[in-house]
Amino acid sequence: VLTVNYLFIGGDAPACLDAADSDDNGGLVISDAVIIFSWLFTGGAAPVDPAPRATAYPGEDCGPDPTDDDPLDCGVLAPQCR
Repeated sequence: VLTVNYLFIGGDAPACLDAADSDDNGGLVISDAVIIFSWLFTGGAAPVDPAPRATAYPGEDCGPDPTDDDPLDCGVLAPQCR
């Protein structure tokens, strides 16, 4: 929901824009939110790596972006990733 709020109603940006880019195409668009909603609620495919294995996002799922070639970055790491 944070991504949708950011994109459409001027909500706060996600702390880690790169993590919100769930298809790792270098941009944050509505399809990123759709991928996450599909994964969470209908058993759709998980976001691309470094995606969490579960919604609780265990610390061992934290890691670098394997394709760190886009302008998106993380301003703040999740607490379990520090």
